[in-house]
Amino acid sequence: MQYAPSKCLSKYIKHYLLFNITSSNLKKYRHFANGHHGLVFILKNSELILLNSKIELPETFILGQLSENQEFQFKGVVSVLIVLFQPSGFYELTGIPGSKYINSFENSSLIYGNEILELKERLQACSDSSIMVNYLNSYFTEKAKGQQHTMAGLENAIGIINNEKGRLTVKKLCAKTGITERKIQRLFLEQIGISPKKFIGNIRFHSFLRQLRNEGNFSSLTKLSLDAGYYDQAHLIREFRKIVGIAPTEYLKTSRLAVNLFEI
Repeated sequence: MQYAPSKCLSKYIKHYLLFNITSSNLKKYRHFANGHHGLVFILKNSELILLNSKIELPETFILGQLSENQEFQFKGVVSVLIVLFQPSGFYELTGIPGSKYINSFENSSLIYGNEILELKERLQACSDSSIMVNYLNSYFTEKAKGQQHTMAGLENAIGIINNEKGRLTVKKLCAKTGITERKIQRLFLEQIGISPKKFIGNIRFHSFLRQLRNEGNFSSLTKLSLDAGYYDQAHLIREFRKIVGIAPTEYLKTSRLAVNLFEI
């Protein structure tokens, strides 16, 4: 389930995502890029294995920007809570460059200290999701106080990219914002963690995913590809396989916990 943050936090946090997996069987999931950082809490069953590197992830960690999809393994009853930041929200709240964590799963206590473990314990003790949301809102409202890290021109650029659904070039974005290409490259890498070209690609791809889920009609895949800004259907399928690892037809058949998190 998705939960909205408080209004004052909406510039930093897109949403909170809570999901439960109740199975005694081994479950494997694949996660692919969406252009956001996340803060992850494993509230039940701390065994979460990152299959790409065969390591067990900590009970709470920062999920950085992804340049390749990642696969996880769960076993037993698992409850996961994700704080999904706005594209530059992690930078704005911490001052940590977004490019610091690429395909990285940093222990959150190294950033937030013991207080993040105390927050996790409070979240674990909650029997009601609304109380969880209140705890998260209170915690991040305190973190947002006195923050001086600003988007420095990125807010307008992100708004344009979203409005265009990723159907524009970096050159066109620079013309619309009045920001030089060199500066916009620097701002995106520092505050979001990926290049503007990569960010635009993420927005275009996820715009296509929304269309695909709404349509569910593969006879119109060529039209959906063109509408989303791809050259043709072949171009879209190549990009889809590169990002997700499977074809669009296979993706729609998957069991998904989130748009970019599905069972394999």
